[in-house]
Amino acid sequence: MEKVLDLFCTNKPGLTKNICTIPGISDNDIKLVDSNLCPPFNKQPSRKIFQFDKADWAKIKQDCQEFQHKFLSEYLTRSVEDNWVSFKKYIEVLMTTHILSKFTNVWHNLPWLSDSLKQMCKKKERFFSHSRRTGKPKHKPAFQALKKSTRSAMHKAYWSYLKSLFEEGINEGNYAHSGITLNHKGKTHLAWHH
Repeated sequence: MEKVLDLFCTNKPGLTKNICTIPGISDNDIKLVDSNLCPPFNKQPSRKIFQFDKADWAKIKQDCQEFQHKFLSEYLTRSVEDNWVSFKKYIEVLMTTHILSKFTNVWHNLPWLSDSLKQMCKKKERFFSHSRRTGKPKHKPAFQALKKSTRSAMHKAYWSYLKSLFEEGINEGNYAHSGITLNHKGKTHLAWHH
């Protein structure tokens, strides 16, 4: 460590995988750091949401009355736990049968995902659903065009955000200069130069 002159500072130590020193060109050693630039996301599964405003309440009321007579005639012959399991299963079947549901879309809190980009993504989903529902070839080009423009806008917003992060670090007094390049295969290369 006596030959090391460089310092590696971070406010996210959990992202650093490994840090070591290797022989340098001159008398001083070089600090080699293996660190993630972006934190890993724990993807949350989609949640099922019941749309109670679209439920068939007349049918629910009718089925509940039928279940009431059956439950009251049998509950004395069962234990409390068995009665609870029977009641719970019936409610689950009732909700699944007579109440429409949908699954939530999982959106991560991405810093570069602005409100306008979210609107473009939702519009793209609407165009896709409309094109698939109608099955008409004339609706497919509009969806393809919107899909291409949305992907381009997302790509540009992502790289603009990364560029702003590195420029902010340099403006705050970081003596290291950073460079970001993207090759023809879409792979990211980050280069640091003193």
